[in-house]
Amino acid sequence: MINQKNNLFHFDCSFAQPIAGVDEVGRGPLAGPVVAAAVIIDINNIP
Repeated sequence: MINQKNNLFHFDCSFAQPIAGVDEVGRGPLAGPVVAAAVIIDINNIP
């Protein structure tokens, strides 16, 4: 599993920087509130 995560990390790093991870939860504005978040991590500072 760790090797697969490393492979995915190196694949993501091959694209233009920065890369944002985005997610949302909810049923849509017609059925109620939606919560969205985006995260940008500096790949040079990952422990």
